[in-house]
Amino acid sequence: DAEEGARLLRRSYEVHLRPGVHYRYCPRCRCVKPPRAHHDSFTGSCVLHMDHFCPWMSNCVGYRNYRYFLNFLIYVFAGCVYVMCFTWSEFMEHTTYKERVPAGALTQRSAVTFSFMLTLSVSISVGFLLLWHVYLTCTNQTTIEFYVNQDERRAGRDHGYVFRNPFDLGLRRNWQRVYGNVPWYLAVLPSLRPPPPPLYPFSLLALTDVLSKGPRRRRPPPPP
Repeated sequence: DAEEGARLLRRSYEVHLRPGVHYRYCPRCRCVKPPRAHHDSFTGSCVLHMDHFCPWMSNCVGYRNYRYFLNFLIYVFAGCVYVMCFTWSEFMEHTTYKERVPAGALTQRSAVTFSFMLTLSVSISVGFLLLWHVYLTCTNQTTIEFYVNQDERRAGRDHGYVFRNPFDLGLRRNWQRVYGNVPWYLAVLPSLRPPPPPLYPFSLLALTDVLSKGPRRRRPPPPP
């Protein structure tokens, strides 16, 4: 199926279903990329819902593991806040205490200071990254799609139409696209349940129908 789909799409390169939604042919993988798929040069494969390549995980963050990546950020941020809350009073006491202290107390002061400053710095950096990905989740975008959508909006202004994210389904449904239809207190718990099915799954039959009816162009025309 993949080889037949690639043969059908190779000459057209891109088939647009609507602004921002298109099938493409990947010359590196020699296969058809469904909507929201991008080629990852690190792993040498096309990844659905690709967000970025994470060097700490040595893996690409995409459709199958984005929920785990987001939960990882939540756990790290919550852990840092937990340590900060329990070391805050000791940290303030040690930083304002001016008299000489025994060597043992000095070692304790250093440990508390190090723990507080380390978790403070990590919580700030991870907190901003977490807020960014919460925004992307609530708007049903990936990091790559955010910049692509910015380009589409600029192109829309140049051609006299307003571009809207075609995958934005509203706050609740966008959140369910990552965590599924489960309560919030269960969504952030570790789970092996598969992610919700893609909005535009690859289908050779659907692609053949699109190729027989749809236009073949690099960029969709502005709506009337």
